[in-house]
Amino acid sequence: MLRRRLVTEDDFAWKLPKTTSRGREEEPEEVEMLRYIGGVDVSFSKEDPSVACGTLVVLDIQNLQVVYEDFAIVTIDVPYVPGFLAFREAPILLELLQRLKKKDASPFYPQVDSCICARSFH
Repeated sequence: MLRRRLVTEDDFAWKLPKTTSRGREEEPEEVEMLRYIGGVDVSFSKEDPSVACGTLVVLDIQNLQVVYEDFAIVTIDVPYVPGFLAFREAPILLELLQRLKKKDASPFYPQVDSCICARSFH
């Protein structure tokens, strides 16, 4: 049953650059290469656990330069429940991604996002 649902080919609009022992190979121009990777995280105040800072950073993997960064300090009223961290943190992270989309920096919108959704196992 699971075998029928197994995905064996990428279905992304972008590709990773091919590398060989001689370096990177050229790709056809119509292929969009992976370029921007975003990292998001939320940290909470030790003094007041309802106060949080969400951060978004976008990296250009071609030159390893940070091309965009943003943060927001918010009050979160969703309680911490082990295993359901996304319900608490996702809204602020989505807001940061929406702000990026609306700004002139939208060419830097990440093709891949890295998000740590579990601080520790419970």
